[in-house]
Amino acid sequence: MNRIRNVVVLAALVFGTAATAQPGKKLAEEAPIPPTTNKLEEPNIILPYLVAFMLIGAVVGASAIPSKRGHQD
Repeated sequence: MNRIRNVVVLAALVFGTAATAQPGKKLAEEAPIPPTTNKLEEPNIILPYLVAFMLIGAVVGASAIPSKRGHQD
């Protein structure tokens, strides 16, 4: 019986200190609210097309380079 009481007291001390270290409701109520906007931004469509054309151009350009073949091929 004495051992159980010691475990209960130890658990109360360990978990009690962790509970008191947490912030209370007062700090949570004072947290600022981030601003919101009503403006809907349209995605930029030019940049993805530009990157895609550059990648396709690089692939086509790399495949258009003639391979250097010697007389042993």
